[in-house]
Amino acid sequence: MQKKLTRSEARKRLASIDWDSLPFGRVSDAELARRLKIDDKSLIRYRRNKRGIAPQTEHAQACIKGMVLCASIDWDSQPLGRVSDGELAKTLGCQRATVMRHREKRGIEPFDRNMKRIERFVVKVDEGVYDIIFKNARKKKMPISTYVWKFLRENLKLE
Repeated sequence: MQKKLTRSEARKRLASIDWDSLPFGRVSDAELARRLKIDDKSLIRYRRNKRGIAPQTEHAQACIKGMVLCASIDWDSQPLGRVSDGELAKTLGCQRATVMRHREKRGIEPFDRNMKRIERFVVKVDEGVYDIIFKNARKKKMPISTYVWKFLRENLKLE
C-alpha cells in the first residue's frame, strides 16, 4: 500500500507532470489517473476540461480504433425509418442518437415494428371527427395512425 502524500508533496508531484503531453480524450480519465497514480480522477477531468478536450467515449474509442466515422456515411442511401435506429447504429458502428438525428433531419418517421410500411398521406378532418378518432384509438389502445389505417383498410378495401 502506498503512503499518503502530504499536501506539499502532492503539489510538487502534480507540478512535475507535463499535462499538455497526456492523451486527454483518447484514454479515459480513470485510466489516466491510474497511470499517473492519482487517487482522484476528478483532477484529470478538471485538467482535460481546462484544455477544452472532450472526454473519451465508446464512439471516440471506436473512431480511434479505425471503425467507420459517421461523417463518412452516405445517410441518403441508408434505410432510415425502415429499420430501427439502434439496429442501423450497430450496423454502421455509430451511436443510436447519431442515426436518429440524421433520420429526423430528413423528416423520416421512426421505424414501427407493428406496422408494415405505408405511404404517407394527409387527411384534413374536423375537430369533432378528430376527437372521435382519438377516443376510439385510445379505447383500442393503439396509435392514431394505426387506428386510421386499419379503419380505412377495412372500410375502403385498401391493401
